[in-house]
Amino acid sequence: MKAVTSVFVSVLAKQFYRLNAGFFLLVIGVCFGFLKGSEHIALAQYFVSSTLLVLIPVSVWLLYSIKVIFFNDSALKNNNNQFLSIASTLPGISLLLLSVRVGIQQLAPVALYGAFLCGVAIQIREYSAVPVIVTVFLLLTLSTALRLRWSLLHFAQEKITGSLQRGLSTRFTRPYSTFFPEWILRGQPMMVLGIKVVASILLAGICYLYQIDNYDERLFDLGCTLVFLFNLMLVFHYHRFENFHFNMLRSLPIPLMKRFGYTLVIFGILQIVEIATLFNYRPASVSLLHAFIALIFGWSIQVLAYSFLFTRDRTLESFVNILFFMGMLWMLLILFGVPLLLLTAIQLVGAYWIYASNFYRFEFDAAVASEK
Repeated sequence: MKAVTSVFVSVLAKQFYRLNAGFFLLVIGVCFGFLKGSEHIALAQYFVSSTLLVLIPVSVWLLYSIKVIFFNDSALKNNNNQFLSIASTLPGISLLLLSVRVGIQQLAPVALYGAFLCGVAIQIREYSAVPVIVTVFLLLTLSTALRLRWSLLHFAQEKITGSLQRGLSTRFTRPYSTFFPEWILRGQPMMVLGIKVVASILLAGICYLYQIDNYDERLFDLGCTLVFLFNLMLVFHYHRFENFHFNMLRSLPIPLMKRFGYTLVIFGILQIVEIATLFNYRPASVSLLHAFIALIFGWSIQVLAYSFLFTRDRTLESFVNILFFMGMLWMLLILFGVPLLLLTAIQLVGAYWIYASNFYRFEFDAAVASEK
């Protein structure tokens, strides 16, 4: 049983953190790069001051647990993980305990922050928040474990397409620019939802700072840069979709400029939520023209990152590591007052040059498990 548990932890728990390393890295950078220790404690005191306010972190934990459930379902559907179906032959209690152990490890960030909130609640004598936090964590762990157990017992269940979906698919011809947004929303809806929620909250929060103090436009530019860095996870998946899952597109007689144009349109569609948030919460001290320039700058970051993926096949970890240092460079350039229009022009020209030079020479390397 110990060996089986070790295998499941490696395939599900460790793989979950590995594939979401970029998301965790960005969250850690935002939380510990912009908030001091005293501010974290003050925020925790605010959360535990009433039962209603505790629901704010609870809602985030709920989204995180749904993301874990979707990951487990997709991992079990992977052909490389079919050997995990052997767990369905375990006794009922052993299978449940196995699922609980995996769920606890996947929900470790929830447990750590929940323990921090409980400690703060006890310190300020807000004892009513402690049972709520503990109960929510137990329920999330149990629901994650029960879903994993159900998926293992129904390993090869057929997915049925609804009549409404079939009717829409047969009656309406969708343009190519909608293929990837629909594919990623169906395949990883919680990842998309998590990115959009975090990016929107971050952008709205930075815009709110202009109401309580005087800042120049560089803070707004830094916020836009962080928001578009969050979305680079979608850029990575789009590159995999276009060149791995839908690789027949490479053999079609489409000019490079037109292919590049499709990419620009798709990235624009993926940023509808951020665009709406940016112009809805735009501070009065930031002109409409500058907000538009910041938007184009963030858009060029995504285009450059997409073109960079054609230089060689990279895993998600190596892509995130490179972007982390590039993100630091972009922020330094903004802090030193380098014009965004100049950076945008350099990035777009460089992106197309890299794209045109490497598009037909790019190929996947099975040694780095590029389909991941």
